[in-house]
Amino acid sequence: MKSDSNSWKKLLSVLIFFTFLFFFVNYLFIPLGSDARVMISGGHLGATQYGGGLSGMVKSWEMKPFGNRIIFGVLHNIATVFVSYDNKAAFEFVVRFFYVSFALISSFFLARGISLSFGSSFYLSFFFLGLVFMGSPHLNNIQAEESAIIFSLLAAALLLNNRSWSSILCGVVLFFVLAIKIVTIFYVLCVLVFAAALIFEKKLRLKQLGLTLSSFVLTSIIVTALLSLLYPQEFIDITNTRMFQGSAGFELDKKVIFALYRYHALFFENMLANHPLHIGGIVASAMAMVLSAIKRKPFYAVLVFICYLFGLSGVVFQNKAFGYHYTFLVLPFIFSVWVVFHLSKEFFSRDKMYFLSAGIVGVLCLVFFSSLPRLVRIFFLAVAPFSIATILVFILSRFLRIDLRKGLKLVTHVCCIVGLIGGFLLSSIHFTYLTFIAPQRAIADTVRLKWYGGLKEHLDLTKVERESAKCAKKYVQSSSDPILYLDFGTVGYYLGNPSASRFQYPMPLTRGENNARVQALPIYQDTLKQALSYNGNYVIDDNWIIVDRHQGLDEMLKKNFSEHHCGTWKIYVRKVSNAEAN
Repeated sequence: MKSDSNSWKKLLSVLIFFTFLFFFVNYLFIPLGSDARVMISGGHLGATQYGGGLSGMVKSWEMKPFGNRIIFGVLHNIATVFVSYDNKAAFEFVVRFFYVSFALISSFFLARGISLSFGSSFYLSFFFLGLVFMGSPHLNNIQAEESAIIFSLLAAALLLNNRSWSSILCGVVLFFVLAIKIVTIFYVLCVLVFAAALIFEKKLRLKQLGLTLSSFVLTSIIVTALLSLLYPQEFIDITNTRMFQGSAGFELDKKVIFALYRYHALFFENMLANHPLHIGGIVASAMAMVLSAIKRKPFYAVLVFICYLFGLSGVVFQNKAFGYHYTFLVLPFIFSVWVVFHLSKEFFSRDKMYFLSAGIVGVLCLVFFSSLPRLVRIFFLAVAPFSIATILVFILSRFLRIDLRKGLKLVTHVCCIVGLIGGFLLSSIHFTYLTFIAPQRAIADTVRLKWYGGLKEHLDLTKVERESAKCAKKYVQSSSDPILYLDFGTVGYYLGNPSASRFQYPMPLTRGENNARVQALPIYQDTLKQALSYNGNYVIDDNWIIVDRHQGLDEMLKKNFSEHHCGTWKIYVRKVSNAEAN
């Protein structure tokens, strides 16, 4: 019997290893997403146009704050040590390798801390955390939200170390999480929720948490003061970004706030298949609620709810509901998975299962009330398999004298793992190279979920962009000539030329196209004036902005430049006058 058990463990280990290896290799060979390319372009300009080093990273412009620019500046600088920036396939491979390596290092330290503190399997914890990143779709990869998760996990690992130096360093890391996108303050709050759980389990002392919070506040004050003295433009950029993004501006109206949360929660239904942890996370969070009732530890149910609320707040406050914005829910889901496995170690006596069974039946009945929001019903359905299995275990234990505790523990682990595997399968058929053999249409018709920007479309877009860049280089004679970029931001990534404007992509112009309020702002007027006075040789447009909606821009291009087409790009080359030709 023991031999059979060991055989199954060996087989499971082999399956886990090859699954891990598949996602790791798949991650390395998928091209960067469009947003990641734009942000890497900012890192390139920081190194080549703004003097390089930390100063160049801070001085360069990108929509996100300086923390995110530092990440991409470091990735750019490391990658260019090994490969040429112009060799995009090799460059992206190296960027992905170092990025996912850092994610795995953070996962390693957190898995090790959880294993030492709670006796859980280091191997399975590391496997799970690593797949959270490697299984993430290319649309989410290296986004500010994903980077903030990596540093949040590192901060959680430092908390588990429970030493003074690690607590102080944790505060510094949490400040950097905030500096990545400001709205990532909700990640900081999620880490503090985990800290509350550690204090509840007596794995963290209040003194250590106090050191972390003090370090966070002190680091915030010091860095803010340094930025005010050395780089005051940073605060102007952050203010402008809020205007560009149209972030949610709340009046203190309960109905408005509730409506926004409800809207984004309902829209999340379409996002369930767009990250491997979304479906598994819903299952885990629902099960965590039930387990907290079983263990009579409502504190954990409160923590899961608060953590989920913080995650959804990160989506609501951006008020765009982009697919990668829902990455904010990944951290609450990781916490929920931990709660499930932590609370499923022991259960209470058989007699109290009467009350639990009655409660579960009542919850399942709520699924059939169509007046409830659909996402709430999905939440109940997620816990239904676990609930039904729990009732069956109770009946069997009552009449067949099966060990109730062992049965419940097995049911808990199986349901949670099946939910996680289901999420990974649904995500992988659209966002990994399995997409070329998976029956996507049949699966989509069955599960009724929506995928955004699949791998096939991404590979096709990458091919078109690379061909456009190859064509454009025939017209752009020098890599040192400043270009007026009127595109989404990827043109600068492929060509690598300096930008004639501080904005390597014309965000002020784009946001002002249909907005008279933005057009009246100085930043719009200054950006348009700078574009109209451009005296360089090249302007490139990929139809991201509509040039004839900006006074004088269309006329300037027609008068002074000849138009050429390279795939989806328009290359404007300055006309040569007769006097210049002679």
